[in-house]
Amino acid sequence: MMEVAVELNAFVGGSRKLVIPSIFMVFLGLFAFPGVADAQLLRSYGLKLALTSANQDFHYTTPGPFETKRRIGVNAGAFAEWLNIPLLSIVTQVEYAQRGMGVEFVLTGPTSLAPIGAEMIYSRVDYLSIPVMAKLRFQAGLFSPYIIAGPRADFMLGYSSDRNSSNDVYDGFRKSILGDTVGLGVGMAGIIPVRFLTEIRYNFDLQDSFSNSALTVRNNAVDIWLGVEL
Repeated sequence: MMEVAVELNAFVGGSRKLVIPSIFMVFLGLFAFPGVADAQLLRSYGLKLALTSANQDFHYTTPGPFETKRRIGVNAGAFAEWLNIPLLSIVTQVEYAQRGMGVEFVLTGPTSLAPIGAEMIYSRVDYLSIPVMAKLRFQAGLFSPYIIAGPRADFMLGYSSDRNSSNDVYDGFRKSILGDTVGLGVGMAGIIPVRFLTEIRYNFDLQDSFSNSALTVRNNAVDIWLGVEL
């Protein structure tokens, strides 16, 4: 139990400089030019913003009193939709995605172990996420409901937390992992030549982000996306 406590104390602190690769900004820049829409297989393209509720599953070989809380964050992405055929299309997306979690710690007095309060410590892990999703579309007047699902590759950009100290667990995170994404959405045509999108997605990992003889960690997140489609 003492080893678990030491590892948790090392885990909740940490910060590293977060650097968004230039490839993400280049991708966003390409979508600013209408000429992209002339591609033969391109059905549409656009931008999205999301509110995300993220958590991380910690599994210790020796169970301990460690329960994580969900962390609210933001995501942003650009997408392209391919194959202009009835019902089915393919969506490729590049996202800046925030993952992470919170842990509540009980505070004790300087001379006694009696609890005097609690402190919530949040940690954040940033990823460049690239999902490739099949999209099943339905038309209902101005509305177009759809179902999406597909694999996802996440590339770790960095991490930060509410405490400014080293973080052995996040330092040991895999730099790239594979996952799956499933979701529901609806597109709505407007009076201007832009379609508005609302989407909810669940993201889960197929690989451990961290693994050793005592601990495994995996990310999961629920995203609520708003977007514009051209």
